[in-house]
Parts: sequence; structure tokens; C-alpha cells
Amino acid sequence: FPMHRRGWLKHLLCMSLFLMSVDSKKSFAELGYEGVDLSNQGRFDEALLLFLEMERMKPRDAENLQNIAICLENLNRLDEAERYLEKATKLEPSREDAWSMLGQVFVRRGQIDSALVAYSKAIKLHPKADMLYFARGNAYQAKGDHYSASMDFLQATKIEDSNYQAWNNLGSAYMSLSQNDEAIQALRKTLTFIPTHPIPLTNLVITENRICEWSRKYKHNKLLRKALHEQLAQRRSLVVPFHAFEFNFSSDEHKKNAEMWSRNVEEKVAYLNHFEPGGLNLAGKGSRLRIGYFSGSGFHNSTTTARSMRSQFSMHNRMSVDVYCYAAQRDDGSPVRAAIRRGCDKFVELEGKSHQLMAERIRKDNVNILIDLTGYTMNMQTEVFAIGPSPIQVSFHGFPGTMGAGYIDYLTSDPFTTPPDYAGYYTERLVLLPNTYLTNDHRQSRREVYLNGDDPVHGPKPTRRELGFEENDVILACFNQLYKIEPEVFDVWMRILRRVPSTKLWFLEFTKQGIANLKKSAKKRGVDPSRIISHEQFPREREFRVKGLADFFLDTPLFNAHTTAGDVLWSGVPILTLPGESFVQRVAAGMVKSAGMQWMIARDLLDYEQLAVALVKNKARARGIKMRLEEERDVVPLFDTQLLTEEFERGLLMTWDIHEAVGAAYHIVVNRLSACYNIFPQQRTASL
Repeated sequence: FPMHRRGWLKHLLCMSLFLMSVDSKKSFAELGYEGVDLSNQGRFDEALLLFLEMERMKPRDAENLQNIAICLENLNRLDEAERYLEKATKLEPSREDAWSMLGQVFVRRGQIDSALVAYSKAIKLHPKADMLYFARGNAYQAKGDHYSASMDFLQATKIEDSNYQAWNNLGSAYMSLSQNDEAIQALRKTLTFIPTHPIPLTNLVITENRICEWSRKYKHNKLLRKALHEQLAQRRSLVVPFHAFEFNFSSDEHKKNAEMWSRNVEEKVAYLNHFEPGGLNLAGKGSRLRIGYFSGSGFHNSTTTARSMRSQFSMHNRMSVDVYCYAAQRDDGSPVRAAIRRGCDKFVELEGKSHQLMAERIRKDNVNILIDLTGYTMNMQTEVFAIGPSPIQVSFHGFPGTMGAGYIDYLTSDPFTTPPDYAGYYTERLVLLPNTYLTNDHRQSRREVYLNGDDPVHGPKPTRRELGFEENDVILACFNQLYKIEPEVFDVWMRILRRVPSTKLWFLEFTKQGIANLKKSAKKRGVDPSRIISHEQFPREREFRVKGLADFFLDTPLFNAHTTAGDVLWSGVPILTLPGESFVQRVAAGMVKSAGMQWMIARDLLDYEQLAVALVKNKARARGIKMRLEEERDVVPLFDTQLLTEEFERGLLMTWDIHEAVGAAYHIVVNRLSACYNIFPQQRTASL
């Protein structure tokens, strides 16, 4: 009897005995008081039986019907809860609390439009209820209508100024609308009520960083570190691991935050039916290894990972591997996605599928190695990996750090980005590729850098004057997101400008407020703000040729250029970088080294400044470095997509060999030559 095996027979027997124990002589009101008391204790299954008994006594009592719905919702029986709430609102259309609860049930079921209708009816009945506007604002947020959400949250604060939840969500809505000044005001207001709460605090720091508002940076950094350790003590993460990179945490703190985040992911799927992974063995003797690339963003053109890996899928050796691609978002119709589809052996659309169904499809495909291209970035789908559809699961390209997850076996990197001495900062075993792990497609798809004149596709040849520079200016560019800039490195840049009057600093206008604040900061440091030049992001067809006008690129030590580093190097612009300790602080240096320009890697901030000044003062040397990069970019390993694909594939093959031999994960070093060596002292290591 299946119900008996699941323990339901025992449960039903207990409920029947409980119902038999109910005094049949109790009045309707007495049963109601007892049912409410049980609900308040969280004993919803027992309370439900009482309320159902009351329904038999008075089937048209709207308040009792609503109490039944409360129990059903808490028991996750949402369909039944909806039916009872609809009965209650038909009997008494003026019950605003029933309409509000119906909206809540609709939200949980993902029926946002229906939820908005229900909340609007509740508001019409009680227009001065701040929490009704708050609830409807949350529904608008879930729909992606951030403007309407902001209007509701704002109205909630007008009704009740102390509603800190509404202030916090108002700040979040403004963040989504890129109304950064308004977001900061709302989030600072939130912190007047809950000064150390991690959610508004992290949102505030993220927003302040977007516009380079540094007046409270050191105070907030101190509060963030305190909040992180308080959250870790409660076995919770502070923030999405990707956002944590801009908070200047230590590598160990990043690891612990990621571990707590992954623990939350595992808890989300703990109730699902777990299964043995597929692909535990190859299909037969001589069979190819089946590798699966999984993109939570659906290989969309809007993602740097898809653009960078456009050709990699087709470059795999079909004598060794079959390439499957899994897209969790619908087709964006872009040439990039179409090229990826053509380049793989099987392209599987998973848009709209649950995590369970996604994992089951991958398992049925018998994928031997599943590769996560998204990690903890936008459109993350890490729950699929937590379910464990493949015997080997690898993090690659998308997320620059440890996943902190037991269900991710390997992290692909290179020896400079993740030195062996730093292996303890990662929960994964490392697959170290000999050049750079960060594949790009520039050699195949961005040949416009070789154009010398006007072009019908890529437009007229860009000039310095059209961009606001003089011919003799030394252009120092930083095209990184503004949140990556710290006051300390900005101080160094200003000293460089003061020491070399011919220099100008060039940014992209990710936020206009950010550029305005940088100009104010320059003036405070004794630099004419007119030497700060900014532009909106350039059209794709002109981007590389325009960026190629810069003399040098100044990297940000807190959070390096990643894809941007490949872009500017391919554009012929040398990068000056300063590596730190964590993954995100070492990527650019690894790429610079792979481009054969390791002398552009500074040792500390003083060396960074001195090297920059020496380079810009010696114009002949600067031109020589730039010319050398332009001449050699087509042959250096950094832009050899075929080579980088082969090296990655060799690493994957080695993970499988180890799996078949010992069923465990080892650190792997993929060498340029076949010689084996161990750079992980006293740790499990394999070389290929």
C-alpha cells in the first residue's frame, strides 16, 4: 500500500483520532478559538480539521473559509487555498484581508497578473493600508515592472514613514531603474531603522560603488565585514558571491560566503527526488567523451561568455569528445547563438523547465562532464548542478572564483590566476591550463582591428579629436565598470596625471553620476576635471577601433578587467595591472602574461605608479610596446582560440581518466609539453 510506505496511513490515523477527540458539543465560536490557537502554534493540519468541521456547521461563513485557506497555504496546498479564498470573497466582497491573501497565493503560484488584480481590490477597500501597497509593489517587482513597484513602495512610505521594508524595497526598485541617487536616499533611510541589516547595507554599498560615492566607503566596508561574519556565524551567506567581489573581502572570506550560498542552494533542492548521475561510464570501447556546456543565460549575445566562446564549441576534437549544449533561456535570435548551435553536436532548449526536469534531461543524455558557464552570475541555475546529473561537474569561464560547493568538482583556471599556493581558497580541485583559462573569439570574429581607413560596416576611421583628445595627449584608459574603482587606486591615477601633464584619463559612462563624482574627486586631488574624458559605450561595430586609440589601459586591482582585458589587448592597447590575492584580482595579469607582456605586471601600488609614469614619459618606448602588441596579437597564445580549446579539452580528458581510475578529483596541471611535474606540494595532483 503506497500510502503506508510514505507514512501517510499513520498520519491519517492520528488526524482521525484527533478529530474524534474534538468535543462535538463545542459551539462554532469555541471551535474557532481553538482552531486559531492551533494555527498560532503552527499546528496547521490540526487547525484545518477543526475549521473544516466548522464549515460543515456553517458553510457560508467567510471568515472561517479564510481560516481554512490560511491553513492550506501554510501546508503548501495552494490550489485549494485559492478556491476557498475565492469562495470567501464572493460571499463577502468587502473582505480586504481575503483579497490580500488571495494576491499572496497568486504570487506564490507565479500568477502575477492575477495577484495584481487581487491586491488592487484590497487597496480599493483599504486605501490607507501601507502593507497592501508594499505587497502589490513586490508583485510588480516580480513582474519586472520596477517603475510601478517604486510608486507603490513610495506610497507605502508616505502612509507609514517607519515602514523600513518599504524603504528597502523602494531602494531596490530604484536600483533596477538605475536611479542611483534616489536608491541611496531610500537605502540610507532604511538603515536609520535597521542600522546593521545586511540586505539594505549590501544594496547601499553596491549602489554607492556604481556612482563612485566614496564619502562613507570605509565606514560601510567595516560594517560589511562585521555583517559577513555575523551571517557566517548563523550559517548564512551575506550576499550573492559575485557581488561580494566588490567588497574587498579576503579570499578566505569569499570562500566562506560562497560555501554558505551553495549550502542554501542545496537546501532548495533537498526535497527533490535525487538520482544516480548519468554518464558514469562511456557508452562503449572507443566511445567519445560526452561533455555538456550549460548556460543559465541561454548562450545569449548579451553575455560576454557566449561572445567569447563563440567558436570554441566547433573547435573541439570530435575524435575525443561529443559536445552538447544546454540553454536555459529562449533563443535571442542572435548570430552568436546560431553559431554556437551549429558548433555543437546537440543543442538542447531547456527554457521554462524546472531544475528537476533540466537535471533529468542531462542525466538521460548520459553527459560524462557537465560544465557550468554561469556560476553565481545573472540567470544562475546552480540548483541543476546541486541535483547532480553528471559524475563530473566543472566551473568554467562564467564565474571568477570558488563556487564553495561540494557538487562542483573542478574549477578551470591557469597557474597565474590561481597559483598552487592559493589552492586552499577553493573548494574545487583546480584544472590549470598552461596559458589563460579565459577563451576569446577575437581572432575569428573581430578582424576589424586591422582596418586602416573607412569601412562600410565599421564606419569611418576614428580619430582622437572627435573623441575630445589632442594629438599629443597621452591617453590612459580604464574601460572597467566604475564600481571596480577604489579611492586608493584613483589617488595613484591622479598622482600620475599630476606628474605627467600631457596625460588624460578616459572612462566609459556606465553612470553619469559616477563620472561627475570622479571629476569632483579629481578636483579635490588637484587635477583639472577637464582631463577626465568620458563617453557612452560605443556601438559594437566601432568599439575596438575606437578603444585602440588609447595608449595604455590602467587596470583596477580590486576587481580586474576580465573580458575587457581581452578586448583592449586585441585592440592593441597594453595593460598595466597589479595582481592581488583572489581570483578576480589576478585574471588580467594572467592574460597580460599570456600576451607575452609580463613586464606590465606591477608588484604594488608604488611600482604601479612608477611604471606608469616611466611608460608615459618615454613616448618612443610607449609606441614601441603598442606596435609590438599590434604585430604579435595574431600569434600570441591569448588569442589562439584553437590552442586554448585544445588545452581545455586535454584538462577535461584528464578529469575523466582520474574518475575512471580512482573515482576522485585531483588537481590537474595541463602542460605545454608532455613532461609531468607537481606544483602542488603534498596534495593530490595529476599532470597531462
